[in-house]
Formats: sequence, C-alpha cells, structure tokens
Amino acid sequence: MNATFESSAMCPYDLCAVDASDCVVCPGCSHSYHRECWQELGGCAVMGCPNMVEVKKPEIGTPTFWGATEKTCPFCAETIPVAAVECPFCKSPFEDVRPISQDAILPRRADPLLEDYRRKAKWLLFFSVIGFTSPLVLLIGTVWYRRNRKEIAQAGTTTNALVIAALGISVVYLIMLSIGALAFQIGHQGR
Repeated sequence: MNATFESSAMCPYDLCAVDASDCVVCPGCSHSYHRECWQELGGCAVMGCPNMVEVKKPEIGTPTFWGATEKTCPFCAETIPVAAVECPFCKSPFEDVRPISQDAILPRRADPLLEDYRRKAKWLLFFSVIGFTSPLVLLIGTVWYRRNRKEIAQAGTTTNALVIAALGISVVYLIMLSIGALAFQIGHQGR
C-alpha cells in the first residue's frame, strides 16, 4: 500500500481531523479516514475514487396514491396507472400523478333559470339606483321577491343580497322623495 497518512488529514466522511493512531488510508485516492467511518461507510466517500461506495436508491414498488394504483382519465374515461402524467390513450397531459375528476377540469354549466334570477337582480339594483324609478322598483321588486324567495336563495347569497340591496335603496329613495315633496309643498304654501 503506497498510500500514506498526512498529519493534517481530515476525514471526508465526518469532516473531522484524523490522528495517526485511528487512521485508515484509502488505497485508491489516498484520503485518510477514521477507522470507524471507513467501516461504517464500507469504502471511500470521495467522488471518482475507484474504491467509492456505490449507493443505490431503494427499490420502490408500484406507485400509489392513497393506496390506489389506477386512475380514470377525465378526458377519455380509460383506466390508466396512477403514476401516469399523460394518458396513453388520448395523450392528455396531467399536472401531477393525483387522480383528477371530470368536474375539476370541465366547469359545471349554470342552471339557466338561476342565471335568469341573477340577471333580474342586477337590473333591479340598476333601476333602484337611478332614483326616480325607485318607487316602481320597490313595488315590482317586493312582489317578485316574495313570489320567488326560494329560487332567489338557490341562485346564491350574492343574488339574494342584490335584491335586498335594491329594495333597501328604493326605500331610501322613496323616503327622500317623500321628504322632498313635503318640503316643496310646505315651501309652496308659505309663499
């Protein structure tokens, strides 16, 4: 063995100084190791050394996602391995290996009746803000809201809030119009 110990040697495995009494010198690259480090490692730790220990990744079985080994392609409905990031049948790509449902990819179609209620609520709010149409909005809106309360609630909290806001604005405008008319009448009688 031509490899010799260097007095300022540092063990490449634990990066601590090595003394001559507890030293093993690698025959391939001449690096000094602690005897215990050399035995624990089973060879050299220096990259490129012919005595370097070969590290293998552990064998992984079939990839799973929460125990499932297969998933259904949301585009073509074929059963494919859970590890696939592209469907072998329709060639659709996936962001990752997690199973994806069709609902997650394709947006749900809105119910046209509920969309109609949303549109009417927006118009009701628009006409209530105008001011001079607010008495009409209060009358028509109150009747419409009482008849369709369940459907408006199904259309969502935003739709319900729009209708209530429109009716509230109409009440405020009606009070303001009444006060204005009263003030006008009092002012007109005073002349």
